[in-house]
Amino acid sequence: MALATWRGFPWRKVPGQCFYSRHPMLRLQLALLTAYIFAQVMGGVVGAALVYANYFHAIDIFEGGRGIRTLKTASLFSTYAVSVMIIL
Repeated sequence: MALATWRGFPWRKVPGQCFYSRHPMLRLQLALLTAYIFAQVMGGVVGAALVYANYFHAIDIFEGGRGIRTLKTASLFSTYAVSVMIIL
């Protein structure tokens, strides 16, 4: 929204503005945007499930027992900030 306000970005491309319009084409765009966001989230969930299913036994061996889960293997599914600050 800030881009449309100050930088000349077209208002018709701002996703939040589609909700307030009664125009059928803009409602279609909102529906497509919602479907796209849902598909992206579900793709991430399914991808993480496939990685977990593929490496289930290797994670058990690495962690030291069946069903034991710690932060050592959590980086397979997420990223974490660096614990130390590097000053240049």
